[in-house]
Amino acid sequence: MTKHAKHPDPNRPKIGVVLGGGGLKAMASIALFKFLDQHDLQPDLIAGCSAGALVAAMKGAGFSNNKMQDVAFEMANPELFSKFEMGTILGVADLPGFKFDNSSGLMNPDKVRALYRKWFGKLKLQDLNPKTILSVTDIVKGEAEVLETGRVSDAVYASGALWPLFPPAKFEGRMLIDGGYALPLPVYEAVKRGADVIIAMIFDETPDPNPKSFTGCLNNQIGTMLRTLSRSQTALAIDMHHYETILIQFTMDPPEAMDEDYVPFVLETGRRMVAKRAKSILSAVENFKRM
Repeated sequence: MTKHAKHPDPNRPKIGVVLGGGGLKAMASIALFKFLDQHDLQPDLIAGCSAGALVAAMKGAGFSNNKMQDVAFEMANPELFSKFEMGTILGVADLPGFKFDNSSGLMNPDKVRALYRKWFGKLKLQDLNPKTILSVTDIVKGEAEVLETGRVSDAVYASGALWPLFPPAKFEGRMLIDGGYALPLPVYEAVKRGADVIIAMIFDETPDPNPKSFTGCLNNQIGTMLRTLSRSQTALAIDMHHYETILIQFTMDPPEAMDEDYVPFVLETGRRMVAKRAKSILSAVENFKRM
């Protein structure tokens, strides 16, 4: 059951939180919600992409900060990402009897999707509070979309379906994949919806100079794409925004490891990153009130 946000001060700004993707790194955004809770600054809108979509949905569904941290540890289980589809892999080589197309994925997503269904049940995006929107990419049209309705568990999977590793999501008649391919940091969506103070968290990592696997090479290339799109789209969004956008950059070196031991490091790094921008966030809110 979702919790309704309380806004005791009618003069405070409309706050939008925007979370990019980045695997376990996106769990660092839990620190931002802790900070906002401490200062009674509940967001009016949360926009998420990929792993950021999972955190956005958890907050919108009313998960406590402790529960979100528990989810971070569950998502760090390497078993979730260990089952490969051999028939699909053989289809990449175009061997007789095997295929690879827009509906294919190299990994089986059943365990991940089962977790999403366990956490969100039959909740729908339109039930979440604050309003929660998730970015996706239509693999057929090659265009960015934003999901505002539909089953949360399916929408979260769609926003993080990193094709070709994971197969696209069949969502309300569309074939959807990771939002990072077209809208990795949906700041403009918060601008369009009238957010006064926008807090955006970007999750990045230093490229591996010597990747030794297919996923390592793919990760490097996707990272390059995400950085390029995020910079150009965010610059345009900030230029169109009428008040203040605060960016919090989270960069990892070396690349992340899919391991539970990595989670405390991510959470603590997120706390430090948010602490560095704390004055900017609080000043933006106070200055708006004076206006």
